[in-house]
Amino acid sequence: MKRIARLNLCLSICLMMTGVSVGRGGPLHESPLPGESSSDPDTGFAIYFVQEQTPVQELLKAPLDEIELESEPWLAACDIEFYDYSSHCIYLKKPVLEYLELENVFDMSMNPRFGPFVVIAGGQRCYLGAFHSLLSSTMYRLPTISEGNLSHGPPEMLSISFAWGDTDPRSHSEIERVLRDLDLYRGGLAFTLDSLRVLENTDEGATVEYRCTVTSRDLDGLYVLDAPLMGDRFYQFVPGLMLHRRPEPSLRLVPLEKPQLELQLDVARQYVLLPAGESLEWNLTLRTNPIPPAEYRCQAGFANGGPDDQPRQRPDGRIWFGRIRSNELEITVAE
Repeated sequence: MKRIARLNLCLSICLMMTGVSVGRGGPLHESPLPGESSSDPDTGFAIYFVQEQTPVQELLKAPLDEIELESEPWLAACDIEFYDYSSHCIYLKKPVLEYLELENVFDMSMNPRFGPFVVIAGGQRCYLGAFHSLLSSTMYRLPTISEGNLSHGPPEMLSISFAWGDTDPRSHSEIERVLRDLDLYRGGLAFTLDSLRVLENTDEGATVEYRCTVTSRDLDGLYVLDAPLMGDRFYQFVPGLMLHRRPEPSLRLVPLEKPQLELQLDVARQYVLLPAGESLEWNLTLRTNPIPPAEYRCQAGFANGGPDDQPRQRPDGRIWFGRIRSNELEITVAE
């Protein structure tokens, strides 16, 4: 017994010397660097689990400041390599599954701990989010960490998806300020829809011509899918054009003829390097299904993934990962 107690004491001293703390059911945090805080929400960026397993729908009715949180953060600034503010993908210093303490991402479905969380920056509670299991049919109107997203992309990337709605709570001024102060901010991409017009619209199909611009706001060069090079295969990987007309369901414009399925992505063949601070302007034409005459709000979506067998970091930049939406344009489709 004395030997066991002595070993436990030695282990405790080692943990204290290395700056590692073990929270209740939480991850191992590294020692914070200067200017970072792993546990003090007044100075840094952190994600906290909600203390009690309260249903998300009930939490949405409560003031954010009154929700009881765990005493220690699940993730803190010292766990983050950088934060892509355009896609809200957080690149961690270790694989995501290590912070979740899971051997397999699908174990998350069976663990009630992975429910709601609150994002805090500079002492301010910014928004409520929730984990979303593939086994659940419930769609929350708040940002989510999806089980499906955790099985795609680099193992160290944590993606917080946008909520359904007109506003995006992830884009919070205090979050941006704190990330910049901690030198964790990366601007990522901006994607704009500049113009769109319907050239033809018959019972056989419609032809849409549109112009969009992809701009780098990042410190690094970014590799993105090359839309003109890929042709109609581009729409296999991106959300594409969406026409909104409330209360009707949104209409997604897809190629009239399905292109040959592309199973593998290759940086050399399908990507283009966008240098830091520069833009690409694409003039694209899409042959799609007939469009019902009406007034619409049109929006374009852009998404980017990477080959599983190729590293995200390259000598002249990195592969940009994520999913973003453009501005909206109002158009009228005549009869």
